[in-house]
Amino acid sequence: SVEMEDTPALEASVIALVTPLIEKLHEVRAQEGAALAAELRASMLRLRGFAEEMAGLRNGVRETQFERLRARLVELTAGAAVSEERVLTEAAVLAEKSDIEEEIVRLRTHIDRFVQMLDDGGELGKRLDFLLQELSREANTMLSKTSGATGVNSLRITELGLEMKAEIEKAREQVQNIE
Repeated sequence: SVEMEDTPALEASVIALVTPLIEKLHEVRAQEGAALAAELRASMLRLRGFAEEMAGLRNGVRETQFERLRARLVELTAGAAVSEERVLTEAAVLAEKSDIEEEIVRLRTHIDRFVQMLDDGGELGKRLDFLLQELSREANTMLSKTSGATGVNSLRITELGLEMKAEIEKAREQVQNIE
């Protein structure tokens, strides 16, 4: 039949049309992937900046907490003498509970790992999503540890924590688009 004779020509025509379309699709996807990776790198840079600023502010928060504790102890003891040793002991406990150094260190480590994974390429979606969950956990812990603090620095630390959470959430939405 005439149809059977035309099949090779038709196949050749279709292949001739489909091949450049597939190449174009791969090209567009590669561009999208590169743009997405660049945006995720920028997101990690912003997170690192927030963490660095938070690290600089945390010392001021500790001093404020120490002074608040001293004033509270004087108030509770109705002006009776409170030993400096007792104040230091209580301050140490309070500082330990509210110190975010470990979280900042882990945050930096997760950010470095995230960027390294982007550089390495390969199957990334689930692994990047897991790291973002870890980053979110650190941001939540930092927020809860500093929530009781007062003063200008503590307000900025709270803002930074919330900005971190928003940045991490944006990155999570982008990672959902990675195959």
